[in-house]
Amino acid sequence: MKVIGWNINHRFGHSKKEMPKWIKCVIENKNADIIVLTETSFNVPNWEEEYRNLFDRKVYYVFCSNNTAVGNNEVTIAIKKEYFNIEYVKSYLSEGHKYPDHLEVHCIHKITKKEFVIVGVRIHAMNINDQTKKEEFNTILKSVEYDKNVMIVGDFNNYRRGFNDSDWCLSKISELATEKGYSMYTPKGGSIYQDNDGPYSFPEDHILIKKDQDIKLDINTCKYDRTFTKEDKKVYKWGTDFQKFKGKDQDGKCLYDNIEDPFPDHAIIEAIFDIK
Repeated sequence: MKVIGWNINHRFGHSKKEMPKWIKCVIENKNADIIVLTETSFNVPNWEEEYRNLFDRKVYYVFCSNNTAVGNNEVTIAIKKEYFNIEYVKSYLSEGHKYPDHLEVHCIHKITKKEFVIVGVRIHAMNINDQTKKEEFNTILKSVEYDKNVMIVGDFNNYRRGFNDSDWCLSKISELATEKGYSMYTPKGGSIYQDNDGPYSFPEDHILIKKDQDIKLDINTCKYDRTFTKEDKKVYKWGTDFQKFKGKDQDGKCLYDNIEDPFPDHAIIEAIFDIK
């Protein structure tokens, strides 16, 4: 089976522009069995309509959180009916930064009869310190502490690959995940900003799977995909890059020239997995 995760950059509908129609085509072409979309928002003018039409409801169960009411973005999850029955869905009303953007779907795999939990998450980015990000993550881990088969997919808003001097750098997240019994899968390169590798790459999107469970993920299939940028070369004018410059200039002025919402500015993370 295939899982994909994609931050589609609604930013609470800040620009008030409509989401492009081609997002539906990109998702359909992936033909994933589990789809996790983060940073969706009903403040985007056409999202309510697109939310109804984005997935074939005969093929997928579709769920969404309810954070627009309290000023945060949503998580949307679609799961193929062919493989899963749904037990229940859980979410937090993430006002402020006590909780991340979060949606948790508890399923039964139809073939193996195994219980399975898929969690979509976006750790908050703005006006939040590293310790609070860590607390948001710990809230998620505690929520599924007693579930055996768990997959967490989402945007963790961590620092660049080569930055290791904070409580929310890549290595510290991995250490915390390992401590709590998870394997963390992060593809090569970066999921946001520039399409590069090495210490400057910015891998914010990850898949976590609880160890010693019945889910097996093929690490060789785990990757970041930016090929959707070909859908609009005027918006994605830097090819597979989502920004033109790096960091700040010597006067401390921001050099970022970013893709505006609601055009996706994250790569799609995807992987093949199985339930034994």
